Amino acid sequence: MYHRMNNDERDKSLYRYPYSDVLRNKLCITDALKLDLNEMQIVTIRAENNVPSGEFNLAHLQSIHYHLFQDVYKWAGEIRQTDISKGGHWFHPYNRIEMAMEDVHKRLKKERFLHGLGRAEFANRAAEYIGDVNRIHPFREGNGRTQFQYLKQLGEKAGHFIDLTRFERNSWILASQETFNFKHERMAACINTATVSPDRNPVKTRDDSIREREQRLRQQKSAQQNQRNDRGRDR
Repeated sequence: MYHRMNNDERDKSLYRYPYSDVLRNKLCITDALKLDLNEMQIVTIRAENNVPSGEFNLAHLQSIHYHLFQDVYKWAGEIRQTDISKGGHWFHPYNRIEMAMEDVHKRLKKERFLHGLGRAEFANRAAEYIGDVNRIHPFREGNGRTQFQYLKQLGEKAGHFIDLTRFERNSWILASQETFNFKHERMAACINTATVSPDRNPVKTRDDSIREREQRLRQQKSAQQNQRNDRGRDR
């Protein structure tokens, strides 16, 4: 009898190593922390060099994602083929991603890609669009970093410079969660804070960002291990 895979089975088949939640990767790494650290270092360097520009449509997002993750995942730049969630929120169904991004592009084009707006108004409008892109979440992994490059280029198109080092991680996570309820005020505030004069020095260097993320990943790994140990003692 033919067995039709459910979403989790399909995700395991397409993206994960057997009996693991670690994503299959070109580095052949099967440890989650090691993969995160290597991926972060590679993508951080890629983000500093020749990030492709585009028309702020799905193809543009795909080209950015491919550029950033081409050294890590064979499916870099490809639209995900499973449904995914995070923090209790489900992103757009994978079979509606193209339609949803077409709508985003159409509306952005109608607004002339936000060109000519003042800083505060740009932040407000950009937050709505980035909130939409976040809910769509076109890729299996790496959406946030792709969105940041997309946002930075949207700022340049509109006449604003966005310093990505000025985004505070926890505030941005909360802002992203709030966009599921179509609340964009916190995200707009984050974008407004990060929109500065091009001659302003970055808040963090590349090495600072790498060290900060490494520390955070190691803390997460330690916390997860402690939880597993606690569950083991409870049995």
